[in-house]
Amino acid sequence: MSCENSLGLSRVLEAAGRLSASEPRPPAVSERRPRRFWEFVFNPSGLPIEAEERDFLAARLDRLIDREGLEDPELALMPGYITRGNALHFMLETNAELYRIKDRLEQQREEERMRQEL
Repeated sequence: MSCENSLGLSRVLEAAGRLSASEPRPPAVSERRPRRFWEFVFNPSGLPIEAEERDFLAARLDRLIDREGLEDPELALMPGYITRGNALHFMLETNAELYRIKDRLEQQREEERMRQEL
């Protein structure tokens, strides 16, 4: 994983903890399922993402839920749970893989633009 990618994720997680009352708040980590928080972390701008990226993130979140035993819909996560230990390591791996997917998709788009120019 590149240092830049892990620093970007760290900045998002840090910023989520220090927003002022007037700024829009990220979804609480203690939601029944951390899906909205997950989306905020990996797509903080809220801009549309490619279907492959969305599918990848959904699959990784489902894997995290299974892996960490978060299947119970009544289970509330303790603050900081998803940003420590195994959950954090899993998020950093997900971030690195997401950027590999983004890079590959961008390369494919660039190759397509070049083919069209020829």
